Formats: sequence, C-alpha cells, structure tokens
Amino acid sequence: MNLMKTCMEFDSNNRMLTHCFNTASGKPTGLQPNHVFSFKIRWPKVPEVDLSVWVLFAVTLVFTAISSVTEATASDNSKENPAAHDTDWPRFRGPNGTGISHADTVPLTWTAKDYNWILDLPGHGHGSPVVVGDRLYLISGEPDTAERSVVCVHVNRGDILWKRNFSSKPHRLHHANSYGSTTPAADANGVVVTWSDPEKILLMALDRKGKTVWQKNLGPYQAINGAGTSPIIVDDLVVLMNVQMDPEFMISIGVLPQNYPNRTAHDSFLLAVDRKSGEIRWQVKRETYLAGYATPCVRTTDNGDRELIFLDSAYGLAGVDIQTGEINWQTSRLLPSRTVASPVVAGD
Repeated sequence: MNLMKTCMEFDSNNRMLTHCFNTASGKPTGLQPNHVFSFKIRWPKVPEVDLSVWVLFAVTLVFTAISSVTEATASDNSKENPAAHDTDWPRFRGPNGTGISHADTVPLTWTAKDYNWILDLPGHGHGSPVVVGDRLYLISGEPDTAERSVVCVHVNRGDILWKRNFSSKPHRLHHANSYGSTTPAADANGVVVTWSDPEKILLMALDRKGKTVWQKNLGPYQAINGAGTSPIIVDDLVVLMNVQMDPEFMISIGVLPQNYPNRTAHDSFLLAVDRKSGEIRWQVKRETYLAGYATPCVRTTDNGDRELIFLDSAYGLAGVDIQTGEINWQTSRLLPSRTVASPVVAGD
C-alpha cells in the first residue's frame, strides 16, 4: 500500500477550489494513472465576508489498488524537467501542464476526519499550489493593498516554513480575479514566481529557504483584467510568456489605458532566462493585440527534438526552439478572443 497526500486551496468566498494530488495511493475510486486530477470547481457567488484567508488542507490516506480503466487522452511524454520526481506537481496544472497524475488512483470523496492538517493563509488567490519534494509553494495577494505573499509550507507537517511579503500598487482587475492569480514554478533548488502591475512585470527566483536568488523587472504591464500567465522551468531555463493588450482596443471598449492619454502599446514577448542567474538567454518580440493568460508547455517532435508550445490571440499556436527562441512554426489569427486556456500536448 502507498500513501497519498492531498492538498486543496480555495478563497474565503468559496468561489474556486483546486485539488492537487502529489503521490500514489490505491483507493477503489475508478481512477488509474494518467487520469486528469487537477480540476477547479466554481461555486455560486456568496456575500462578501470580512475574512481574508485561504484554507489549505492536507490529507494522508491509505488505500488499496484497483483494476485498470481507460487512460486519459492527454499525453505527458514531454516533461519539462526529466529529473523531477513523478509525484511532484511543479507548475500550473502539473507535469507539462497536462493535469495528469501518475498516482495509482485518485480519490473522488473524503471527509473532514481525513484531513491531516488545516492552515490559514493570508490574502486571496486564484493560482494553484505547487509541490516539489517536501515543499509546497503558493502565491497570495491582499485585496486592499495588492501586497503579494510567497508562502512555503512543509507538505507533511503543514508548517509555514517561510513567508515573503512584497509591496505592490492596487490596479484594475477582473471582478473574479485577485492579486494572487499566478502559479509558481518549482524545482529542487527553490521556486520561481511572477506577478504584474501597471509599472512592472516581476520575475523572481527564491531558494528553498526563501532568500532572493535573482529578480528582474521586465517592464510595464497593460491589460484590463490583470495578469495570469505563469512561468515554467525547462531544463536550465525559466520560460515566461508576456502578451499584453493593445491600448486602442481598450479605448474601443470604453476602458482607458493606465498610461492614458499615451496610447503607446507596451512590448509583448516570449522570454527565457537562465534558471541560476536570471540572465536573459533569449527574447522574442510578439504583436501586442489582445492580452494572453496561457502558460506554455513542451512538445516532443517526431525526430525527438523538443520545442515550447505557446498560445496567444495574435498568432494562435507557435512552436519555439527551447534553447534559441527561434520560431519553428506558427499559425496566424487562429483565435478571435483573448487566450485564457493553456495548450496541452495530446498524442501527435
């Protein structure tokens, strides 16, 4: 029999709940390896309450194995970090963004008596926790001040190992968004986080003890609903997509840009920096059209090469060389609206 640890987070208004499973178990629930297990439940809107907390649960369950059933169709044949453990959940939607667990089974039901620990957390958040080894990392944001917090929790004990607070300035958000809307990327060396406000896009690496290793200001950010794209770690690189909104489009729908009457569009780009130093390894300019919130993934080509898959409204899908940033191929104006969903590789 195996142990399975389960973690969940949701905001204080119960509008969104994310479940993450990071090790194997065996309860007879009808789910087997390679089944999607990261999912979000949107609850009916309830009155605001004077409680700026998240609640994080962890539960340890012991189960028995079950017979096999059909596997999920999404493929995880292109892991960003081959050295990562199969039980890690290192980025938005898990290994390569598929939402696929390699656990033996995933439980569909549990009760409060199964919780191993419960932890109150600061602020609000719409990102996901990530897990590497015995560390769980997440980002939260205070709704009044826009202060961001990066929190590290011990997976087994539920202790807050460290918490770093970073000041920011309040700015326009979608009514269902928060200042904690991005998901970290983690590996054995620590965690990489990002968030944006009208003045800057921050990309920062922290070590396992919460010390800043490097940080970069990637320039101002402009969109009507706030930011949401998350970084990923691929080999020795940190990769981030920055796709912003054309100020002329904002004006056309009755929203003044943050730097109005200046109508100059901010730069949009695809970026890779060195994981250890933060030095920019490559940067590819993209058209500023409609804001993008997708997080990239990795695809293995027929000849065994790997490439990054990006998704935005100006181009649609694009395949990008991991080491050089060269555009291998791309579509054009494939999608008519902002790209909120993230790409997933399924088969060929």
